[in-house]
Amino acid sequence: MSINTKSMKTSLSLAAAMGTLALAVSAQAATVFTHFGLFDVTAGLDPTIDAQSIFNDTSTTGTLTYDISESGFGGTATTLTIDFTTAGGNLTNGGGNGAAVFGGNNDQWFDALDGVLTFSVTLLDAGSGDVTTGYTVDLTGIDMRWKSTGTMTIAGQNIVSGTDDSAVFESLSLVTGQTSETSFTAEATGAGPSQISGLQFDIVAVPEPTTAALLGLGGIALILRRRK
Repeated sequence: MSINTKSMKTSLSLAAAMGTLALAVSAQAATVFTHFGLFDVTAGLDPTIDAQSIFNDTSTTGTLTYDISESGFGGTATTLTIDFTTAGGNLTNGGGNGAAVFGGNNDQWFDALDGVLTFSVTLLDAGSGDVTTGYTVDLTGIDMRWKSTGTMTIAGQNIVSGTDDSAVFESLSLVTGQTSETSFTAEATGAGPSQISGLQFDIVAVPEPTTAALLGLGGIALILRRRK
C-alpha cells in the first residue's frame, strides 16, 4: 500500500497550524481579587471608594467599583462593579471588616441580615457601557472571618469554618458547567456570625466569532498556498 507522504505532511501541517491558530484566538484569562473589608488574606484590588461608606448599620444596598484596566485579560472592560443587597436588615461593616452574613445572636458585632446577601457583578468599558456578556466570570474564592463555628452557603456551595476568629481564604468550586457567576447569594445556614471581606473571580475575555473565523480562514489559505 502506497502512502501519499506529501498529502500526509500537508494534513499534519494544516492540523498543527489550526492548533496554533486556536491558541492564538483563545480567550485570555486573569484572576481578580476584590477587597472590601479589613480582614483580607489575599492580595488584590481595593475599591475606588471607601468600603466602609457602603457597609454600615443603615444601608440595605450599595455598589463598590474596581479599576481592572491593568488586569491583563483583554477585551474592552476597564471597570468591575459589585452590587450588594440584603434580603432584610442592614449591611454592616463590623467595624470596617466587611459585609456580614448573620448566623448567630451577636448583634453588637454583626447586624442581622436574615442570613442572605445578594451579589451582582458587572463589567463596564471606558464609556461605562455594560460589556459583561463579552466575558465569562467564575467565582473561585472568598476571604472570610468567623466569630465562632458556623456554616454558610455561597453560590450554592457549603462553607464550614472554625472558631479562631481570624480571616481565611476559602476556594470555591461551583457546579460543573457553570461558567458565569455574575449573580449569586451568600446565606448563613448555621450558628456563627461571619464577615465576607473579599471575592476572587477568574475572568475570561471571549474572542469575537468573526475574529476567530477570519484568523482560521487565513491560516487555511496559507497552508493551501504552500501546498501548491
